[in-house]
Amino acid sequence: MKKSYTREKRTLCGEGYMEVDLYPITPEEHKAKRRKKTRPSSERQKKRNAQHSHRWRVQKANANFTVRGFYLTLTYIDTFLPESMEQARRDLRNYIRRVKAAIAKLYGPGAELRVMGLTGCGRKSGRYHHHLLVECKGLTMRQNAEFRQLLEDKWAVRWPDGRVESLGTANADRLNLQNRLDDLITYFERHGQMRWYETRNLTLPVEHTPNDTRWSRKQLRKGCTDCKDNAYWWEQRYPGWKFVRCVVPEPDAPGDEKEGWDADELRCYVVMVKREGAKVRT
Repeated sequence: MKKSYTREKRTLCGEGYMEVDLYPITPEEHKAKRRKKTRPSSERQKKRNAQHSHRWRVQKANANFTVRGFYLTLTYIDTFLPESMEQARRDLRNYIRRVKAAIAKLYGPGAELRVMGLTGCGRKSGRYHHHLLVECKGLTMRQNAEFRQLLEDKWAVRWPDGRVESLGTANADRLNLQNRLDDLITYFERHGQMRWYETRNLTLPVEHTPNDTRWSRKQLRKGCTDCKDNAYWWEQRYPGWKFVRCVVPEPDAPGDEKEGWDADELRCYVVMVKREGAKVRT
């Protein structure tokens, strides 16, 4: 077995959400530089890429949306149903412009709209619709309730004669952070035909400098097995943080090609949220 040590990599998403990756790495892999891609990715690598993409979206969502945000679903009535993905995306961009103009008029320049989501097409129905995470920073509780109504009212078209007609249904539900938005992002990604939409002002997760001395191989194995679901054990190692879950990737199927630092040894990542009022070192 090659000599290796355990790397801890913390990713901080906003002020109250953190993911900690723990995995073995060899000195050679630490010094290695990424090579230019010369061949197609294996099926195993494609699966890993999809998992990485999912985690990145979950991290970004948690860095930007709080309990004051909304899960917004926009659908169409038959009269306005788009005939193409581009038309549906154009409808969404126009809708976001209307919402931005409205909040600027109502709440001034201090109100900042953040949006993350997708335009999708139903696999069976073939109908286009939109799923979005939306939050307007800088609002009071009362203003946030008004903003919720505004989100639903602006999903409409105004005709030259002054008539306003709804494009379809618009439902804005308060965000449930019990599963830290993982379920919603998973649901988003199940759409066969989809295009992601994000405003440019989203805050990106921050990856801290890796620590290669804090964990031993024995401790990593214990965290991936006996203490995988032991909240007390993890919270002792990360004071001020509340344990949510520890995820240990399932082993590859027999015969899959092994490659990279995660070929044989255990690894995991831990999801944690900051305790209210806690002061922690990151």
